Amino acid sequence: MEILAFSAFLALFTITGFLSRRRHQLSNTEYLLANRDIPPIMIALSAAASKYSGYMFIGLMGYIYSHGLSAVWIICGLLFGDAVTFFFVHKKLRIQAEQTQAHSYAELISKWGGRDAKWVRLAIAVLSLIFLMTYAAAQFNAGGKALFAVFDWPTYVGTILGAVFIMTYCVSGGLRASIWTDTLQAVLMIVSLMILLGSSLQAIGGWNNYLTALNEVSPSFLDWGEVRFGSFSALFLFALGWMFNGIGVIGQPHIMVRFMALDRAEHMMRATGYYIAWSTAFLALALGVGLATRLFIDPQVGFDAELALPRLAQALLPAFAVGVILGGVFAAVMSTTDSQILSCSAVFSEDFKL
Repeated sequence: MEILAFSAFLALFTITGFLSRRRHQLSNTEYLLANRDIPPIMIALSAAASKYSGYMFIGLMGYIYSHGLSAVWIICGLLFGDAVTFFFVHKKLRIQAEQTQAHSYAELISKWGGRDAKWVRLAIAVLSLIFLMTYAAAQFNAGGKALFAVFDWPTYVGTILGAVFIMTYCVSGGLRASIWTDTLQAVLMIVSLMILLGSSLQAIGGWNNYLTALNEVSPSFLDWGEVRFGSFSALFLFALGWMFNGIGVIGQPHIMVRFMALDRAEHMMRATGYYIAWSTAFLALALGVGLATRLFIDPQVGFDAELALPRLAQALLPAFAVGVILGGVFAAVMSTTDSQILSCSAVFSEDFKL
């Protein structure tokens, strides 16, 4: 049943990607920027799904499992950094995208303000290619780990499976297909966490029992400031680092290109509201689920903490629901990786044509 549910979601993502291309003539502007006509809610959900990738389900869950409530500073830093970029960067970026008629993020930066710095474009293109390929490999690894945890498949199976499905709809529909599937994937990501948190609360007997049990895990598990050395300076630097991680989205072409595709620059504030609302809800749910993993999975010798979420799903949910959760993990992986692949294609098709 797990495989049936998981396969159904993969098929749904692929069909959605194909449907996105209907009535749209494929051109460079359509393939790379979806003709700059995407509504704000889809831009917001696509950007959120692309940013909050497999790391949230695999890496962040492992951190929360190991360190507890101090992970809240990761969440606060990410949200604050995101807010800074939305309020000070993204609207200007959309305006410049219209003025320069750029097809890629590297081209946009190189032509910002009416200039044409070709060496800047080439440097950004090369760096983008190196880092996005590495980032995509990490995403595939996260998907492979999830499949290993549930089905005991070798991790390379997840890499191959993800690559086949992503390439299928990306080649067909470009950025529009990526955004449409991202929107669906954003919904599945948040629904899967709601299912897991609800199941955890039901299994433990409600909020009061949940909080009581968390207090009994260890003296420091619910300590807000338990970060490495436990000092205020370490805590401040830890939160500040994740804030810059949030701001660092301006260096991630696969996310920034989505704001270039917004239908109108005046709609950026609406997109901001959708993005912040979804991100806050998603990260709060992730924290709740991450804490719950420690209640149902005892620390074991050799246990990989990054497998905490799929292990929790297996412990609490029936087989079909486990497939849904696995679909949510893979949705996070695919929503980021397809964006990175498209950005790499823009580097080859646009930025290297100097």
